[in-house]
Amino acid sequence: MAGSPMTITLADAEMWRHFHRNCWQDGAFRSLEQAQFVTNVHSGHGPGCLQYLSASAYIIGSGDGADHAE
Repeated sequence: MAGSPMTITLADAEMWRHFHRNCWQDGAFRSLEQAQFVTNVHSGHGPGCLQYLSASAYIIGSGDGADHAE
């Protein structure tokens, strides 16, 4: 990831893990950091993982897609 490193609190990480645990549900995101966290957690789950797909779309839609090249 280019630019400043992502820093999140442990409380944020636990909350995001809870809300984004199910691959079959679309994710809703409030920040770029949250979407990047979810792509990291779900990156190996395959093309059917809606959490990964919706997080990736959020990142690309934010105009920060250059940091998320896969």
